[in-house]
Amino acid sequence: MIEVVCVCKRRFEVQSEHAGLSIKCPECRRLVSVPGTPWTPIPDTIPPPGLQLPLDPAATIPPGSTVAPAPRDEYLLGSLESLIRLCETIRLLLACILAALVLLFIQGFFRR
Repeated sequence: MIEVVCVCKRRFEVQSEHAGLSIKCPECRRLVSVPGTPWTPIPDTIPPPGLQLPLDPAATIPPGSTVAPAPRDEYLLGSLESLIRLCETIRLLLACILAALVLLFIQGFFRR
């Protein structure tokens, strides 16, 4: 348990799992910071002792075998390529608009 003191001078205790968070004071309803570092659970993905994992993901693929990309990967790759083409088109249009604005500015400058 962690003891917390509000600005209204009310003292109360909260559970340790609320460390690093803000909670409402039961008396004045203001937010009060709970001291301490936030509680983080231990992940369940810790390998058991003695288990050796390959460092390189490509090491698990036998030499000479080919791995075909999943259909979803091909779809994402096609989407990425179309997005790149769209960005190049937008960049070209912005360059044209900027050139037109510069020409209009120069025309207006010499008309005076």
